[in-house]
Amino acid sequence: MGQLRDRMKEDLELAGKAASTIEKYLHHAHSFAAFHMKSPTDMGESEVREFLTYLLKERGLSDSTYVQYLAALKFLYGTTLGRNEVTAGIPFRRVRAPKIEVLTAAETARVLDAAPSLYYRMLFETAYSGGLRPFEVCALRAKDIDSDSMLLRIRRGKGDKTRQVMLSKRLLQNLRGYWRELRLPGPWLFPRRIGGGRRYADVPIQSHRASKVFTAARRRCGIDKPVSLHSMRKAFATHLLEAGVDLRVIQVLLGHSSPVTTARYTRVSTELIRKTTSPLDLLEKARKGN
Repeated sequence: MGQLRDRMKEDLELAGKAASTIEKYLHHAHSFAAFHMKSPTDMGESEVREFLTYLLKERGLSDSTYVQYLAALKFLYGTTLGRNEVTAGIPFRRVRAPKIEVLTAAETARVLDAAPSLYYRMLFETAYSGGLRPFEVCALRAKDIDSDSMLLRIRRGKGDKTRQVMLSKRLLQNLRGYWRELRLPGPWLFPRRIGGGRRYADVPIQSHRASKVFTAARRRCGIDKPVSLHSMRKAFATHLLEAGVDLRVIQVLLGHSSPVTTARYTRVSTELIRKTTSPLDLLEKARKGN
């Protein structure tokens, strides 16, 4: 796409889109152009509809992924090209909330133990310890670790928001050993490796690469649940809830604006439900107290 790609990237940055969103939108726009082997400037609504139909019927994309493609094309035509009429008549599909699979504490430990190297073990452990999204953990710098305040700073989370999470003493100790062992040059906590050895580029690892390694580790330890690196964030939220942490605290740690979003990430175990005292029983205790 050449100059058009550069214009779209600039527009996305001016719109304040997160780095991960910019990467996805540019990829989706490129896929559209490659599908027709023409520049988007030379195409219109019929080509957009043909491409979206292909994504649904031939490639079988999920509703959520399809919506990402459509959003990218709406931005491309509505903002970058100033031709809002091209996609204005194409509706978004309703995205049904999928059933969320959550790793148990034992399964989480198995995945961590199945990591192929110290590098990935620490990446997975850091993601779980703070409930970080894949792109957030991959973008961490050494200076984001505040050992004085025992906080881990996420400088550019989803929506370009900054937040802080607790820094586990165990994680801090493990990260120090990891840094010494691998002799990392900095500033990235998880720099992109060159050739699979101990040479590192001055850029962070890409989140999709880390996710592939996680999936391989999950399969290697015999876990059949359809979980991904992002699922470590879900496990973080669920395990905290089961430990009795208030949902509002979990909401802040995850960086959610709405508690409704947080609630979707938390799955209360049957054991915790069984141990929860009914308010009727509490009422009886109150009566006896009087």
